[in-house]
Amino acid sequence: MIRRAFHEGAYGPLHYRIVVPTATELRPPLFMFHMSPNSGCIFEAALREMGKDRIVVAPDTPGFGESEAPLFPIEIEDFANTMSHLIDFLAEKLNFSQVDIMGYHTGAMTCIALALQRPILVRRIVQISSPVFTDEELVSFRSEYQPKEICENGAHLRDAWLNLLRFYNDDVPRSVLARNFASSLRGGPIAHWGHRAAFNYDLKIYLPKVTQPLLIVNPNDDLAEQSPRALALVRHAKIVNIENHAHGFIDVMPVKFGEILRNFLDSVP
Repeated sequence: MIRRAFHEGAYGPLHYRIVVPTATELRPPLFMFHMSPNSGCIFEAALREMGKDRIVVAPDTPGFGESEAPLFPIEIEDFANTMSHLIDFLAEKLNFSQVDIMGYHTGAMTCIALALQRPILVRRIVQISSPVFTDEELVSFRSEYQPKEICENGAHLRDAWLNLLRFYNDDVPRSVLARNFASSLRGGPIAHWGHRAAFNYDLKIYLPKVTQPLLIVNPNDDLAEQSPRALALVRHAKIVNIENHAHGFIDVMPVKFGEILRNFLDSVP
């Protein structure tokens, strides 16, 4: 069962989803950080699947989902520090000492920042896409993800829906798109703060400093071209390409995705 709770974070109430199974011999908990703008709802299928044999937690990062927004834009390191405090709180409550972490797009960057901040706490890392940008790509992405004008006739909502459709295959249920679309709107006029933070965090600088084993899951989405570049930057990294699926793949193939994760997280080093 997925339960929900709030933690008193640095910027106010921090909302998270959690599954705590009844198994007596548990693996390290798995914490999952979502893309921007969205929320931990994108991991609901993974929470149910991976929660069969380990504690699984999917927070809403500050300013997204049901988590309180900061009063000013914050950086990826600040997102990571907020997640670090939540992990410490739950570690004391649920009695664990190490965690595995997984992040999706912006969350994939938060994973790297957290792994560097807390190298003893973080055991293994999964990135769903590894956004290693060229300077030219950053110029393009920053332009594309500027704050959008709020139109009186609601045209900005139509445009946001049409933009969402670009990145989902036909096999993804429209109910999943509707859920993710609604969640992406929760950030309101500050929803672009997540992208702003992501574009300020240069993985080319930070990935070479990572010492933990890293798995890159590379769906056929808008970062499929950038993700393989990470392999040359990390000592212990491998990649799994999911060529026939884009966004929404977790909901379409939760059991298969669970197999991919367990093959990495539960393997002997």
